[in-house]
Formats: sequence, structure tokens, C-alpha cells
Amino acid sequence: IEVEYKKEGSDYFLRVYIDKDEESVGIDDCEKVSRALDSELDRVDPIKEAYMLEVCSPGIDRELKRDKDFVRFIDMNDEKESYHYCGNLHREPCKAVIVTNSEKEALEIKTDLTKKYGDLYKIVRSWNIGLEIFDIKSGKGECIDYIKKNVNPNIQKTVCVGDYENDVSMLKHADVGYAVKNAAPDALNAADKVTLVDNEHDAIAWVINDLEKEGI
Repeated sequence: IEVEYKKEGSDYFLRVYIDKDEESVGIDDCEKVSRALDSELDRVDPIKEAYMLEVCSPGIDRELKRDKDFVRFIDMNDEKESYHYCGNLHREPCKAVIVTNSEKEALEIKTDLTKKYGDLYKIVRSWNIGLEIFDIKSGKGECIDYIKKNVNPNIQKTVCVGDYENDVSMLKHADVGYAVKNAAPDALNAADKVTLVDNEHDAIAWVINDLEKEGI
């Protein structure tokens, strides 16, 4: 349903997103399409530089691009649909994502929704024109706490890296929180450290090197 070709750090990625009408996309589906594409791409050779081919599903946070996507998502309160599109979690949708036309519009909607529903939901931007809406008791920071308490109590130190508003709670709850150089102001203010490179220039590698220097 979508193809993207982009550079991330020093590597190029060709990503192909696939979907099915009646059921979720599985690993076997991705592998089957990947093998078919790999063979054809080798034959045609349309891209000269070295790149990595990735075949994946759009995921829960998918953008609605086709008419039938909107039809399938029109009633997310329906038990069958919420079961199917939330990764078979047997629960209501975990999060809503709004994509606006401009940064100004995103900020206006965020302000309005926070005034009306801020006691029930968190409304944060995950990029300049994208909003996430989820339960007030949830978030990346709360997930960090849950993992440390319930999944692996033996974790000695958590290190997290973020760049936008939706990462703020994670950066605050982590033992060491890094914001990348080009992060949003809220993320920069919440972080313990700021990388000297942005997220287009191997920020994670910078963090790993910094942790090794600090002996963490």
C-alpha cells in the first residue's frame, strides 16, 4: 500500500508496507513478499547505491490512505474491529493519532483538546503536525516503570533516547535520558543529556559511545 525510500544515518532504506483486507499481516507474509521483491529488484536494479530492503505492515499507528481504510476504522468501538486492529489485545483501541495540516493547527487542536479532556487523556505531539491521544495514566514513562517493576525487576539502569513531546515522560522516568541535538524544546528540557549530533547523524551511536565513556 506504500513504498518509501529514505536515508537514515549513513544507510539507505527501501521500505515496502503491505496489508491484508481480512486479517493482520504476519512475519510469513513479509518474508514471502521480501523474497519476491528481492529477486525482481536484483533483476531490474533500479537503485544504484547500496540499500536495505524492509517489508512490513503499516502497524497500529497506520495513516489512513485509501477509502477502504477509513471504512474499516469508522467504528473502532466495535468489539471485533478493536480486537483486530489493536494487535489482538482483547481491548479498546490504545491510542488515537491525529495528523493535521500544519504545526499551527496541531498546536491549536492540542490546546483545545487538553482544555476539554486533559483530566482523562494525555494529548502530545509525536512530530510537528502529529498528535497522540491516550489514557492519562499511560505513556512511555509509565511503561518504563512497569517494565522495571513487573517484567524485569533486576534492571539496574534504564537509558532512553527521545526527540519529541511524546518522549518527555520516558526521558523523565529513565535513569539516564538523552535528547538528540535537534529535539523539540520540551524533550531537551526533560533530558539529562543532549547529544552533539542530530537524529539524522547516528545519534544512537553517539549515545552508546558516551555511555561507554561514562562507564554506564
